[in-house]
Amino acid sequence: MDINVEIIQIILENASERILDIYKQHHPKVDQKADHSPVTEADLLSNETIVSQLKQYYPQIPVISEENQIPSYKIRSQWDYFWLLDPLDGTKEFIHKTDEFVINLALVYRKEVVAGFVYVPCSKKLYFAKKGEGAYLLSKKGKVQLKVSPFPKGDQLKRVPVSRFHPHLKTENYISKMGNIQRLEIGSALKILYIASGKADIYPRLSNLSEWDIAAPQIILEEAGGSVLTLYQRKKLFYGRRSLRLPHFIASSFKPETKT
Repeated sequence: MDINVEIIQIILENASERILDIYKQHHPKVDQKADHSPVTEADLLSNETIVSQLKQYYPQIPVISEENQIPSYKIRSQWDYFWLLDPLDGTKEFIHKTDEFVINLALVYRKEVVAGFVYVPCSKKLYFAKKGEGAYLLSKKGKVQLKVSPFPKGDQLKRVPVSRFHPHLKTENYISKMGNIQRLEIGSALKILYIASGKADIYPRLSNLSEWDIAAPQIILEEAGGSVLTLYQRKKLFYGRRSLRLPHFIASSFKPETKT
């Protein structure tokens, strides 16, 4: 499946404009979803824009979005290709106006991510990767290939991205045992992109996320030379599960031999 990066960039820029229109308001309205997570008008407008335009350019590929009703597993299991969309990853960052929110869009083929796009509205940056083609950052300065930093050895300092608004006891306990660390507070999928960009080293996640949170940054990190592996079995994450919740994982600049 040939995905045109320029078309995806235009789609995500269009959604970004709608997000930023709401972001500029002093007090954007915030509602709660059934799981008690926050949702804003920006989430919904971004979702509407991206889903409609993906259907226009790629009508044969179904879309799974955080903000849409999820088709049954019986239906989803028949798909070869599908999009995974988080139209606004980092809603709390959006609400608190940290600028650290993104749009995540990934293309999955038979359980494996084959293309990923992460757009940062406030900086107008696009991170993207296709399987086997490397990872890149597009910005006003041009196109730059992303590469991870060498993973720290022994007692060398490890740079660890952590959530600013989502502290989690098990994750904190795990990090406390990692030795010589520098904590980097950063929101949304930017934590994994920091690793892909060589600005961080390891990100453990011991609380559950959904497939649309990780798929796009996962392939970007992999194509930059890193990995996203399940915490205990050290297996690569796969997608299109019966449950869209992912197991605990570690994202890092280290790329070991993965189990199959």
